Amino acid sequence: MLAHPERFFADRFGLSASVMERLLGSTLARRVDHADLYLEYRTSEELVLEEGAVKKASRHVSQGAGLRAQSGERTGYAHTDDLALPNLEEAARQARAIADGAGESAVVPVTSGARPHDLYTLAEPPIQADVHRKVELLKQVDAAARAADPRVKQVMASVSASWQAIEILRGKRRGKDGVVLDD
Repeated sequence: MLAHPERFFADRFGLSASVMERLLGSTLARRVDHADLYLEYRTSEELVLEEGAVKKASRHVSQGAGLRAQSGERTGYAHTDDLALPNLEEAARQARAIADGAGESAVVPVTSGARPHDLYTLAEPPIQADVHRKVELLKQVDAAARAADPRVKQVMASVSASWQAIEILRGKRRGKDGVVLDD
């Protein structure tokens, strides 16, 4: 169900590389030297079992984007909780309002140089596991704790999981020869 982090924003929100390049390009317009786009989506959940009954079950989703534009010494920043393209475009307009002018732009992904890899491959990400299976796991923990020692009178068990996707893009104004200028 969950997309690979590299494809998540394109698959879920239609924010393909070309859309984000255009968005950063519009941010770089009007004499803006640098622009950054930060996208984040996070899902987290928690189940708590007390005395054999689920006492708490919660699931939260948080998402947002921040756009930063820099022109000389000045920095403009805007953010939105809604990752719809019109909201991102408005954030870009607000961030670039620090300067005016025009120029070409380029998008440069911020990477460590190494391809990301999964250190802990799971058959099924915990956030995707069926809630009934998680409750059953908590009940097994409860039963195991009580079976371990007859003095056990109260058992509390919880399970929590989260999943997060982040994408960061950086743009720089192009020089007259069309090459990205490095500082």
